[in-house]
Amino acid sequence: MNTIWGAELHYAPDYWPLWLIYAGVVVLLMLVGLVVHALLRRMLAPKTADGEEHRDYLYSLVIRRWHWGNALLFILLLLSGLFGHFSLGPVALMVQVHTWCGFALLAFWVGFVLINLTTGNGRHYR
Repeated sequence: MNTIWGAELHYAPDYWPLWLIYAGVVVLLMLVGLVVHALLRRMLAPKTADGEEHRDYLYSLVIRRWHWGNALLFILLLLSGLFGHFSLGPVALMVQVHTWCGFALLAFWVGFVLINLTTGNGRHYR
């Protein structure tokens, strides 16, 4: 039994399993693909006569910001969970980041439900 307080938070694997390395490479390739996709959309977007891009938004600015915040929190949860689990960096900080991001994500989802109840955005889900 370990008598050091918090020692159970410091797990260091003896080796990196091959499946985990493959999973990491797949995630990195997915992120590179997303960045390339975003850059191509930005460069190839249709322009109007004055050179400005014309955009027709399906969702309101609040919903678009909620979506990006939700994505950012999800990525932070994923990274802080992996870094904390495999002792990459300060584990205590990763546990705190993970906890706060979880609470923030919960608040984001409560806000999303409230937005859909109080605005016309719910029409997209009927």
